[in-house]
Amino acid sequence: MRLMLKERQSLTRVIAGRYKRARKKEKVRILDEFLHSTGYNRKYAAYVLRMQGISEE
Repeated sequence: MRLMLKERQSLTRVIAGRYKRARKKEKVRILDEFLHSTGYNRKYAAYVLRMQGISEE
């Protein structure tokens, strides 16, 4: 089951904070969970989590 856009966006906000604070081994596990929930490609998911909260000026 895939999540709707708003659900993915809110999940991304929550997971991104954990992902940014985590160490390498934890990031792998967090990323795997995120991939399973969203259906994103692994490279894109890592990019989305890294870039969450960075605003363009």
